[in-house]
Amino acid sequence: MKLGTYRNLKVKGIDKTVSDVELKRSIINLQRKNALFYHIDERPAQAGDVVVLNYEGFLNGRPFAGGKATHHRMVLGEGKMVPGFEEQIVGKTMGDAFEIQVQFPLDYANSQLAGKAAVFFATLLLVGREEIPDFDDDFALDFSECTTAAEFAATLKLSLEAKKEASEYERVQADLLTQIIEVSDIPLDEDVLEELQEEVFAEKLEELELQGMSLETFLQKSHQTIEDVQYQCRKKARRSYEQTAVLNAIALEEGFDVTPEELEEAIYDAAFYADMEPLEFFDSMGEEELTGIKLQILCDKAMELVKETAEFI
Repeated sequence: MKLGTYRNLKVKGIDKTVSDVELKRSIINLQRKNALFYHIDERPAQAGDVVVLNYEGFLNGRPFAGGKATHHRMVLGEGKMVPGFEEQIVGKTMGDAFEIQVQFPLDYANSQLAGKAAVFFATLLLVGREEIPDFDDDFALDFSECTTAAEFAATLKLSLEAKKEASEYERVQADLLTQIIEVSDIPLDEDVLEELQEEVFAEKLEELELQGMSLETFLQKSHQTIEDVQYQCRKKARRSYEQTAVLNAIALEEGFDVTPEELEEAIYDAAFYADMEPLEFFDSMGEEELTGIKLQILCDKAMELVKETAEFI
């Protein structure tokens, strides 16, 4: 491969500032997370209510992928569904079965549905309301180790700043790598890329499993097809391939090496995350795994060099 410029790159500096609006939004999310819920049986659903329903969508009389959901929870009026969907639930009461007719926007994320008319057959299972607690000293005592709302807000702001700083470092690293990739000529090994795509897809399935969600349910909720997910996995796999390629090339260019101490520390860290004894973990490793750990050390060194020589603007 042909490696492009990787020293003295320019990148936007780190900004971990948390605005009052961001802090307020975080507080509101925390209040909603700890809201009290109560059922409503005496009246039809209205804007602001929390509803739970089953539904299945049809195009030209046929069900479509991602159009079915069971026990789907939403707040009427938040606008998270297709335009016109939530409005047709207003006025319905618990137990009602009804149709919802919608027109998908022309710019809808799923191109197979964009601009098309669909009908959903729905059953309203539950209508309720959330009671949002006030953000006061009692709230701080109940949901934190702080004694006042002011102290809780200050602690929350520090936490948000730390998260934002970590996110900014990730952004800087991604920006720098993008600059290097754009000026480098990276030949693609389709077999390796295919393996990486399969690994990314497997990781996605594991992530969904940890969330207690099947792939089918995820597709329904995200209004995506399996082809959409596969495309995203390939895109992520290619990015990983290109990043590793340029960082490895930098390590070779700079003559970086892996010391026994660095390898031992990396193995200890990997054993810790695998919840295994270091010696047991080392004995279980094959040559491919050991090579992978060495490659990661070299890539980390290369990334540090790129960041150290970068100009923050």
